[in-house]
Amino acid sequence: MPNRVMSEEKDKEQVEMEESFNNIFEGILGSVRKETREKYPTQSVMYPLGNMLEEALKVKFPNLAQDNVHKLAFMYENLTYIKNSFEDVVIKFNKTSACCADQSSFIMNQIKKHYAEGKEFDFTPYYDKRTNDYYDFHIPKFWDKSQGTEWLEFYDALISFAYGHNKKYIEFYAKTIVPLLTNKQNTSYENKGNESGDKEISPKEEGNSNSEGAVKGA
Repeated sequence: MPNRVMSEEKDKEQVEMEESFNNIFEGILGSVRKETREKYPTQSVMYPLGNMLEEALKVKFPNLAQDNVHKLAFMYENLTYIKNSFEDVVIKFNKTSACCADQSSFIMNQIKKHYAEGKEFDFTPYYDKRTNDYYDFHIPKFWDKSQGTEWLEFYDALISFAYGHNKKYIEFYAKTIVPLLTNKQNTSYENKGNESGDKEISPKEEGNSNSEGAVKGA
């Protein structure tokens, strides 16, 4: 009998908790358009929250195109995914994780301003009045010459990839990221060779060198 009473009490508590949750959720959904509330039941969490975020963005930016609203909402809903994806490329390019968080955050803020306010990317170094100096540690040293075109393409590809459409991501990676990292690697090798005083030896010079070595050895 005690077990049955305890079970009934738990069932009652569960019902009360669900009713309480539904009431709270209904109160939140009250600020969302009627069609949104009808489209998604209260039991579904992610879709209503996503729509509430888009509705909030529409209130804050009333003249924003729907595509821009969606891309902004995606950023807020997937901050870690976007941040990690940007940092991965930054780290591979810089050969270090130093300042990668600063640089990924900088790009994310530039993307937000672009879609929310229509602003172009600004890669101008930060001027500190206290030190009377400029700082650019937070700015990636690549894809900074074309108003953020590559970063916007990368972000768009990440959105498509998150929804299971990998074509844009694969094409962007092959067309833009691979050449970027390959050129960086080749440049590093060239710089290393110049620093050590190495120079490219022509086949003719190499042949002469070998002949001289053979004579001396004789």
